[in-house]
Amino acid sequence: MIAFEIYKNGQRQFTAGAADYQTLISTLTLIHPSHPDTRDPVVLFGTTGIVPKPFKSAYWPECDLVVGDRVEIRIIETDAPDVPSRIEASDPYLKPT
Repeated sequence: MIAFEIYKNGQRQFTAGAADYQTLISTLTLIHPSHPDTRDPVVLFGTTGIVPKPFKSAYWPECDLVVGDRVEIRIIETDAPDVPSRIEASDPYLKPT
């Protein structure tokens, strides 16, 4: 299967596999805090796998980052991706009652 092999500063963090997931997403996020007591922005890297029916999302560990960190995503073939750190099942189209 095709997978994302994630490295932070040259050290392997995890391998997220796409076989069980229709969509595999890795995101790099910069959050500028709006509260005046918080000085530093937050930088996060995360990877999510999604299955539409029945809907479930899988999450691999997030990486907190600081200025100077380096994130690398390698596209690889593997039969042994790492297990997600959590899986959530729900229907995104159902409205809360």
